[in-house]
Amino acid sequence: MDSSTNQIATTSLMNSPFMRAFNAIQPVMSKFSQFMDQYVISPKDLKSSPNFICVDPEESSRYLVPDDSISEMMQLLNDCFGQSIPNYILECQFMNDQEASGLFFDFVFETPTGVVPFDNVVLQFSQYLFIILTHYLDFDPSGQDYIVFHTASHNPVHPTQKNQYRSKFRITIPGIQLDRNTRFFIYQRVWNSKTIKTLFDTRLNYSLRSCLQMSSQMPASLLGSFVYPDENDPMTLNQVIGMNVCLSDSEWQHNPSVVSNASNDYKNLPAEMLLGYTCVGTKISKRHYPIRQISKRHLSCSSR
Repeated sequence: MDSSTNQIATTSLMNSPFMRAFNAIQPVMSKFSQFMDQYVISPKDLKSSPNFICVDPEESSRYLVPDDSISEMMQLLNDCFGQSIPNYILECQFMNDQEASGLFFDFVFETPTGVVPFDNVVLQFSQYLFIILTHYLDFDPSGQDYIVFHTASHNPVHPTQKNQYRSKFRITIPGIQLDRNTRFFIYQRVWNSKTIKTLFDTRLNYSLRSCLQMSSQMPASLLGSFVYPDENDPMTLNQVIGMNVCLSDSEWQHNPSVVSNASNDYKNLPAEMLLGYTCVGTKISKRHYPIRQISKRHLSCSSR
């Protein structure tokens, strides 16, 4: 993208009514916006693939932020999060078979009351999920601890045309990174799990397949961002779970526990929860987990 095209895109973004209002009353957001302006992809540029997008209804944009600038971006975003300033930034997942992204699951419920006791299934869903993961992926038998983030939209949206409340929940495991085909393979295993189906039926009185979003290729909203333009409240942290996984007597053990002091342990939660990048100062170890040799035939079949 040449400098003149970039200048036009940047000027347009900064002059939007939405951005002018924020610049006047939200200096933290203004600083973040000015940083992002450097990496706006021109609407005329159809070749560049973004790694972040903005779905703000007033001014949508695509961004290509260099790897060595993402730590600074996430620090600025964390400053916004710390002051409860929402955003519309989504992270794009890697769409090739060479790069890997963290694992996450979105659940969308439509109910007449807006009350979904999702906390009732988080621990067990996480445990059942890791049973699937250790069955198909190449885990270290000596054991490791993983972090599972549970985020939620606490003020459900009410689409009046359906007379239903829409509630959203997400389970994110940034430390387990999978390539595109393996992500889809794991989604299929969850989708078809009789154990998880029964969990949702009995604890939530809601069908798993009615709420689980097959989002293995979809952009993911960052912590503190809106997913839909008509939302009342952005996705915020609801619970953090620690999952100890180890091999004992030739059997995998999966031991979940609630982490009570997550905000003290993780100083930059938006950065910790990134799917495809590791930022300076973060604590969660992120690595690519290959599928086990015995499972490759199943993976090949599922990706056809």
